Amino acid sequence: MEISKDLLIQWGKELAKLHRSTLSFKPDSKSNYLSVFDLLKETEEYLANEDEKIRHIFNEIKTWLSSLYKNMQNYKLTHGDHREANVLWDGKKITFIDFDEPVYNWFLADIVRPFINLFECNKKIPEELTFFLEGYQSVHLIDSASNTNLFYFARMKAMEMYLWTKNIWKSETIPGGETQDIWLKSLRRIIFIE
Repeated sequence: MEISKDLLIQWGKELAKLHRSTLSFKPDSKSNYLSVFDLLKETEEYLANEDEKIRHIFNEIKTWLSSLYKNMQNYKLTHGDHREANVLWDGKKITFIDFDEPVYNWFLADIVRPFINLFECNKKIPEELTFFLEGYQSVHLIDSASNTNLFYFARMKAMEMYLWTKNIWKSETIPGGETQDIWLKSLRRIIFIE
């Protein structure tokens, strides 16, 4: 998919529409969706064999997350695996696929996910994410979209993927063909950005 400024703005608008549709969603009594706090607890179980730096940053992320303001406009059921591979574009319309990991989370987690690799070099908000947010905020305004929160959501997702890959993934290559070693180094760079 060729990604232009116009496509990023449109993509942001479509994700905002998806998020707005969850505001009135009422799960049936059989539904048992996880929350970001459940995922954090699961991720924490993988810390036992990690170095002190990783554990320290994990605790920093956990403290930040517990202090984050939550309301109906910024926190509800999210896609949970929103990334470029789960977005189809036919030149006119954007369609989201792969809804098997919905989770209660801040909408920013879905917003940041496709762009986390662009945080690899520094804390600066990637231009692509700025265009995406322009579209998103034109449909659904969220008050927690500060640069600090965007960066921490990217860092949190990188931490989750890093620990999951090290502890669960059994192949030497990851989806997309990259070696696990290169992938883990890339995630560590995002985690350790100061």
